[in-house]
Amino acid sequence: MIKRKKVILNLIATAMIVSTFTVSANAASVSNNSLAGSDRYETAIKVSENGWSSATNAVLINGDKGLVDALTATPYASLNNAPILVTEKNKLTASTKARLTKMGVKNVTIVGGTAVVSDYVVSELKGMKISVTRISGTDRYTTALEVAKAMDKISDVSQIAVVNGATGLPDAVSIAAPAANNKMPILLSDPRNGVSVAKSFIDSESISKSYIVGQTSSVSDSIMNSLPGSKTRLGGSDRHDTNARVISEFYTNKNLNNMYIAKSGYVKNNEELVDALAVGVLAAKNNAPLVIVGNSLSNSQKSVLANKTFTNVTQVGNGIPTQSVNDIKNTQADVESKVSSVSMVNYKTIEIKGTDLNKLSSSNITISGNSVSSYTVNSSGTTATVVFNSAFYDGTNTVKVNSNLGNTTSHTFTYGAAITGVEAITKEIANNGVQYLELTVNNGQKRTLTELKDLGWTVEFKANEPIFYNDGVTPKSTSSDGKLKTSGLKINDIYSYEVTLTKGSTTLKSLKQYVEVVDKSNQYKDITSFKLNNGNVTLNGTKLVEGENATIVDVKATDSSNNNVDVANAAMKGADSKFTVKSSNVAVVSVDSTGATKNTLRANSTGSATITISNGTVNKTFTVTVVADAREASSMSLSQSSVDLKNGTSLNLTATVKDQYGDPFKAHNFNMADKAVITTGTNPLEIAKVTANADTNEKGEVNVVVTSNAINEGTSSIQFKNGTTVWSTLYISVKKVTESTSWKLELKDKEKDTTLDVYSGATDETVTLNLNGYNGSYLVENITTNLTNPSTLTNSGYEIMSDDVKIATVNKISGGDIEIKAIKQGSTTIKVYFNGVLKNSIYITVKDTTPKITDMSLKTIEDVKEVNATYNPIQEIFNITNDSGKNIVEGLTITGSGGTVLYTPGTSSDKPKFTIENGTGTLATIEISTDFGATITNNTTVNVPGETEGHILVKVISGDYKKVITINVNTKK
Repeated sequence: MIKRKKVILNLIATAMIVSTFTVSANAASVSNNSLAGSDRYETAIKVSENGWSSATNAVLINGDKGLVDALTATPYASLNNAPILVTEKNKLTASTKARLTKMGVKNVTIVGGTAVVSDYVVSELKGMKISVTRISGTDRYTTALEVAKAMDKISDVSQIAVVNGATGLPDAVSIAAPAANNKMPILLSDPRNGVSVAKSFIDSESISKSYIVGQTSSVSDSIMNSLPGSKTRLGGSDRHDTNARVISEFYTNKNLNNMYIAKSGYVKNNEELVDALAVGVLAAKNNAPLVIVGNSLSNSQKSVLANKTFTNVTQVGNGIPTQSVNDIKNTQADVESKVSSVSMVNYKTIEIKGTDLNKLSSSNITISGNSVSSYTVNSSGTTATVVFNSAFYDGTNTVKVNSNLGNTTSHTFTYGAAITGVEAITKEIANNGVQYLELTVNNGQKRTLTELKDLGWTVEFKANEPIFYNDGVTPKSTSSDGKLKTSGLKINDIYSYEVTLTKGSTTLKSLKQYVEVVDKSNQYKDITSFKLNNGNVTLNGTKLVEGENATIVDVKATDSSNNNVDVANAAMKGADSKFTVKSSNVAVVSVDSTGATKNTLRANSTGSATITISNGTVNKTFTVTVVADAREASSMSLSQSSVDLKNGTSLNLTATVKDQYGDPFKAHNFNMADKAVITTGTNPLEIAKVTANADTNEKGEVNVVVTSNAINEGTSSIQFKNGTTVWSTLYISVKKVTESTSWKLELKDKEKDTTLDVYSGATDETVTLNLNGYNGSYLVENITTNLTNPSTLTNSGYEIMSDDVKIATVNKISGGDIEIKAIKQGSTTIKVYFNGVLKNSIYITVKDTTPKITDMSLKTIEDVKEVNATYNPIQEIFNITNDSGKNIVEGLTITGSGGTVLYTPGTSSDKPKFTIENGTGTLATIEISTDFGATITNNTTVNVPGETEGHILVKVISGDYKKVITINVNTKK
């Protein structure tokens, strides 16, 4: 079936963009907290109070002279869930002593030798019944090594971070929290001797990843290349740029609750970095970045933070420059809508391209002397369609766009209204369905009939036989819109038609065009994609092995109504006779033409052949290459390269195997049945078992189950091999963790995302979250109880709340499942609080693909001058065609999930309505009323009496779109 296509006027010339800046951006609301005491000792205490109400372990460093020794302390402290506190060299600072007592600390680790924390402090601690351990070396390099060894005793080391031991203190505080989260020690590099001090330790560990923090001037390439495993350099032009690169590398989630801010050593001196050192463990505990700042934020830091979403900043220590704090807040400023281009779609419609256009509305768009009828924007905010109430001026038109922040840009385009000729262009029509004969003007320009009529032209289509639709009665040989009758056209018949345009004394007439009736049923406009299946797997490419057979599957096409459709696999195997497949070289690839194997490809010999899929006049071509070598398993990948498990838990992963041609490989078996994963070293322990003993499926996938030991802890790895070739390595870490130190709202179904759709027909109106508790990277628990959704915070238990319940709301909570429901288009943040303290959040985007009318192209409405007991204003206003019992409506511009629009007449109890065929819900309702008290039957037809003057009012309601059409009535003689 042919439908009249929307036509686009190709007279677009975007000539100029002029900008006028009037208002600066307003920063988004970001709360500002502080962890600061009167000195560095008190600040460290404030940090500890924010993260630990009690603690068994604590790490102690010198607040004046011991920063270099202590710079590697954070990952060790994190492994022990220990806050870092600060003391003086020769006495335990009083406030620190009080804090140790209040937390109930039993064990203190001092990082640094007696030159930075004396044995007198040790005596004081022991006098408090606290066990004391000192980690120190002969210098800063060996101290860092000793910290790494102490970490290795707790958790096997598989990753390391390397910084310059002489000048790398700022780099170390940047990497400290990520190093803690990844259980990797920070080792120091000597500018001349590299990491020679730690070489023996590094060689004894199975290091899979080395991070080099700092530029080559800090840690040279030769030192980097001497390190084991894969290597990543995180180095910027200065400490702030390096800090930005660290944040970018390790904090990949867009949504971050909090940013910790500390001085970088550029405000006064490097001694102020002690605050950054103290907060590292807390930042790791809350999986939040630490931003080190000077007097202002660097451009690279601004760029990284602008791509993150956060609602809190926490200043650590006093004296942080206000400019830097404001710079960080300003990265969360309202994003300005920006227009990159404006182009014309038709005589009263423009398309705007840009970013964040969903922050605009019709009031932001102006053309002098015209007004906006509708403004619609896609879900990503990159394309907007603006429909105006009147036609554009003949010549140059200027559009002014006022951004959401008040900045104005001007854009021009040219519209040509002159019509100098008309052409009849349709050559083929179908034998049924709703379809139109078409015209162009000015040697090929497409214009709508509505546009021509608005420009003052009368349009007449004239055929050699009565083939035009006539509201369901006897067809006509002339028509004002070219609509054809929906039945009675015979295949192979030929008709002729011509088009005449009249405006005043001007008449333009086309040449005669001949039209053939052809079988277009089931014809597609385009075949967009397909895949091949060789009987075992669906291939990723078009390479076949000699002797293989393949069927064409998963064909996707565009139908005559521009809908994307899936073609049934059976259709390609002969169920649809209109699909044909041909080969350019049957010696290489032949195609079965009949029988149960119709359209099957057969790889006969090596070489290449062009394959053509056809459906009517639509073709799709591709090249098949036939190779000689049989398929064999060649590579594999894991859905995760590393896992962290608490004792006695299991995790399912997916291994995917591919052949040498990049296609899924079926029936490969790793033959792993409870294969033990054992730690290395003097006391090897089994920490987990791995099972992968099923054949890979048609996707090349097999389930891998990792089960941690109920008792043993440690870190090790297991290799997936093909013979002696190592395909992949899975790194496994098992730890006895019982207490959650951080919480995350996470998707229950990992295949889902956090973009919802208000439209119920889109099937993603809701999404389910789970609240999971973590200790570092170890999943400890799924929170299933004590979850509520109060309207306001009660500061009791876990409370899940939406920042904007008008966008998305917590719909229900059941057994740990938190269902979020879309309300209207926009974005909001779902937050979880525990006893009133914000613990985590997740960003939710809501789009709305609900079908909505944005514009209507109506018939020319004639005044009612005759008595009519059954006047149907809907039929008079809208272009409705009855095709095989369906009332098809045309002329409606629809956003969202569109399709064929159907009209349903009203009844005594229901108003008339428009719906989307195969859609859900109502597209629009229609209300009919009069101002002369007429009887309205079945909410549809109007009894127009004699001697009456007044109006019939037809109101169309489609969401926010409302339009009233007025029909004049005058039956007075």
